[in-house]
Amino acid sequence: MSLQADHPSMDYQSIVDGCLRNPANRIGGAAIGGCLQKKVSKLQSHIDTKLNEIATRVCPAHQERLYQTQQQWLDYQQNFCQLLPSMHDNNAMYINSQSCALRLSLARHGDLNYFKNNLSDQASACP
Repeated sequence: MSLQADHPSMDYQSIVDGCLRNPANRIGGAAIGGCLQKKVSKLQSHIDTKLNEIATRVCPAHQERLYQTQQQWLDYQQNFCQLLPSMHDNNAMYINSQSCALRLSLARHGDLNYFKNNLSDQASACP
């Protein structure tokens, strides 16, 4: 299962379409949600890598803030995307919650790319 998160054509709809077209998911419902969940996990690995790359370029105090904001973001994503299945526990809401996590993860990955690309080549000044 490939997720080329840095590839410009790998967007939300491409990923969803890939899960829908996969013969293993023809059963529908939970299989599609499971496919999306795997894509989100793969994307989260890319996000973790990106965070670690950024962390090597900032001082320890900024590293701590970087990781704190990532944990806050993960908490937000979890709480927000789990609202749907907590209100209606069915396959459609499972798919919707995984779609939500995918959308937010793609946005987060893009935000971290922006952040990394705008860091100075010099190590940041420490407070």
